[in-house]
Amino acid sequence: MDNNIFNEFDNIIEEASIPYDIKTSQLIKALSRLGFQLQNTAGDHYKLKDSKGRIFPVPRHNITKTSLIKTGLKRLEIPFDQFMSVLNSVNLDEDSENILD
Repeated sequence: MDNNIFNEFDNIIEEASIPYDIKTSQLIKALSRLGFQLQNTAGDHYKLKDSKGRIFPVPRHNITKTSLIKTGLKRLEIPFDQFMSVLNSVNLDEDSENILD
């Protein structure tokens, strides 16, 4: 059996498991849990930097497109599964905060 078929199937599953759009505030919280710190808010992007000096630019919009996030994750070699786990914990935290309000 051709392994390319399995790789394509894995890519489809991966695409389906991330929301189309993510709130920028959730993205920034997830990146901060991955070790990134907000460095600069001037201009049209937030700039988050980790201890290795890697920079993850995030547009200053309410929503960030998935394609931009996936490109940044690949460029910085952040495992997709790790990011999704952190993002899901951010979403759970926000849900519990809303319940407490």
